[in-house]
Parts: sequence; C-alpha cells; structure tokens
Amino acid sequence: MSPPLDLSRCRNLLFVKPSSFGDIVHALPSLESLARAYPHLRIHWVANTEWVPLLEGNPALSSVIPFPRSRLRGAASAPGFLRWTRALRQSGSWDAALDLQGLLRSAFIAVGSAAPVRIGASNAREGARLFYNRIIRVHPSAHAVHRYLEVVRGLGAQPAHPSSNPWLPSGDPLPPDLSEPTPPFVLFHPFSRGDGKSLTLPQVTRFCAALHEARLPVVLAGALSQDSSIPDLPGNTCNLINHTTIPQLIRLLRRSSAVVSVDSGPMHLAAALGLPLLGIHTWSDPRQVGPCRDSALVWRGGCIRPVGDLPPPAVPLACTPLADPDIDAIAAWAIDTAPSPIP
Repeated sequence: MSPPLDLSRCRNLLFVKPSSFGDIVHALPSLESLARAYPHLRIHWVANTEWVPLLEGNPALSSVIPFPRSRLRGAASAPGFLRWTRALRQSGSWDAALDLQGLLRSAFIAVGSAAPVRIGASNAREGARLFYNRIIRVHPSAHAVHRYLEVVRGLGAQPAHPSSNPWLPSGDPLPPDLSEPTPPFVLFHPFSRGDGKSLTLPQVTRFCAALHEARLPVVLAGALSQDSSIPDLPGNTCNLINHTTIPQLIRLLRRSSAVVSVDSGPMHLAAALGLPLLGIHTWSDPRQVGPCRDSALVWRGGCIRPVGDLPPPAVPLACTPLADPDIDAIAAWAIDTAPSPIP
C-alpha cells in the first residue's frame, strides 16, 4: 500500500527540479505556493550546480542541494551518480520527494533519496512515472508554469497567480574591469543554446544599428559558444557576451528599460521580474514555453503580439523565418518602449 499523502504531516520535502535555466524560473511560483500553504515544511531544492545562484537566499527554501550534472553524464557516470544519491540519502530524512523535472534521471534522484512518498506529474517522460507512488494529473499542452501550479493544487496548496513576481536575487555588480551601463538601456539577448533559436550576427548588428540611430544604448548579454566578438557593432552597444555571471545578469535585467530576447532562460527571468519584454520565437511555441506574463510581447511567424492575445493551443501558429523587416519592427518596439535617452 502506498504511504498517505499529507504534506501537513511532512517535515522535509525534496524539490527535484535540476534544470534548465528557464525551467527553474518556471517552478518558482510553485515553490512559493507550497511554502505559503505549509509554512512548517522545510523545502530542499535539487538543482544543477550552474543554476544554484538563481535559488541561493530564497526565503522559501531551507537549502539548495547542488547536483553536479556536468560530471554525471553517460553510462560511465553511474557509480558517481550512485555515490551522490547515497550522500543525498544520508544528508537528511526526506518525508516526500516532488519530481517536477519528470525525466528518468530526476525520478532516480527521488528514489535514491529513500523518500517514502514520491510525487510526479502525469506528463512525465522516459518511464519516470513508474517510480512515483503519487501521480498528479496535468494538462500536457499547458504552459510549464501552469502545469507546475496544477501539481501544487493537487498537493492541497492554493496556487500563486502565474504572473506573480517570484522572489529572485537582487544581483551582483559587474567586476571593476567592466563598465557598468547607465540606464536607460535595452538589454538584448540574441543567442540561445537551443537549435535554431539564435539570431544571426547580421541580425544582431542590424538591431543595434537601429537603436544607435535613436540614440538608445544596447547591452548585449548572454553566452556564445564561439568567439564573443561581433564585428561592426555601433558605438551605442556594450558587448557583455560571455562576460556575466547569473547574478550579474539579474542586476543588468533589473536596471534595464526594456528586454529583447530569444527563447531562453534570460527571457523567462525578464518575464518573472515583470520587465517590458519582447520574446523572439523562431520555431518554439510561446503558448507552452513563452514568457508567462500577459503583458509581454512575442514575435512568432512574422507577427508581434501580446502573450494574452495568442490563440488557443488547438490553433496552429505560423512559422516563417525572421527577416530584416521583423528585426526593424522589433527594434521599433524597443525604441518606443524604453525611455528617451538624455540628448
């Protein structure tokens, strides 16, 4: 017989959501909903080491447990994974494990914790559902934030509003060798690790040049696997590609006047902070993975529109390449949205 599910009687909950950047941000409203519903509950979040800075200091958490994903890849890493789960099991007495990742590896983490109650969502993949003894039904076509909040509702907590501003770190200043940009400026995040999501270098240059004509500064942020130098950038552009940590990126976002970003973790971070935002979706569906804030705008298939005006999931969205007129329209939005710079 499965053990009873009653979080009011639990003391320690293992919150398993190791990745990715955007998914961590998506799960924050669910964390806060659980902490508000069960103030006695000690919640411990398992996150990939690189995403721990998003969670450090969060008042809803008793601890953040780093998962060294980069060192535990492939079949050869199985002994290391078993040692890590053994240490996890010995580090605390886990009353329940909530797996919001919904993959085989995260289900193994839940099992390895020896928590008697293992909770997952109905849309879990890779056979993860076989390792849960409590499955909460969610709508597979819903946005990730809404799916996670459905899980929270299934655990007896009142879900937060999907567009609520979750707790996030205040951020760190740039190091002394880098100039801190002065507002107003537009933060531009044009590159993503996802295939086909990034802008081309000519498109990046075109966007920055359009804002240069409007005398509006641009800060380029994010990561680029190749050489981060971009030729022909106009003088209004501060290129911080590959030069910021996550806390420094958060500080830049908080100081920005508007954000333009491809579908990526920083886009979701800007949405969670409630910033003026335009997300660029070259092929991904913004109804499932876009900014979860009705006031945000998205570009998809040659059209810019508010998230709240997107058609229901049953209606297909056009998918056309990002062309020069689209870059010009996105730049025009940034110019109209950001405060006019001092002459």
